[in-house]
Amino acid sequence: RLREGYPKPLLLLPPLFVVWVNLHGGWIVGAGVLALFVFCSFFDTEITRRSRYLLIGAAIASAIGTLVNPYGLLMLTFLFDTVRPERSDVVEWQSVTQLPAVALVLWCVPTVVALAGLWRGRRNIHFFKILVVVVLGVGAFLVARLGGFYALAVGMCLAPYLKSPDGNRVVVRQRRSIWYYATVCVLMISLAVALFGRRI
Repeated sequence: RLREGYPKPLLLLPPLFVVWVNLHGGWIVGAGVLALFVFCSFFDTEITRRSRYLLIGAAIASAIGTLVNPYGLLMLTFLFDTVRPERSDVVEWQSVTQLPAVALVLWCVPTVVALAGLWRGRRNIHFFKILVVVVLGVGAFLVARLGGFYALAVGMCLAPYLKSPDGNRVVVRQRRSIWYYATVCVLMISLAVALFGRRI
């Protein structure tokens, strides 16, 4: 939406991270995606300078928002201690090649969809979408637990190109209320907790 000239959804980012950091450690993946988007915005001609400043401000506010938790900065220390590739004691923290074949199959399904979407919309896909899918795809291959994030990224970034080479971009763009985006965020958080959170 920011690339289409609508920066209002950025207002949802800080409260989203405030809630997310208190629900599940997967917020760090969302923070990584946001950081990638900020980085890519410097090379995106469709994002105006004003929008880029607003994006950077929202990203900084989101980073500060992650400190709104019972542990403050200690939450980051906890994540650095627990979120690492050497977690052989956690089954889903292993590579898909070290798990039963179904894990590899579940990784291959979004990968096939991603490749088909890339081929179908190869002339119209923004490089940010490709970058996010590739990073999460590699991550999900090395750490099976990231498979859900990978599948969601493929579904949102590349799957639309299977139907239309332009990704179903609507020519007449409609402004949507802040409540629309709030609802989407709540649904995404609920889905993430349902899929990845065993304990809250």
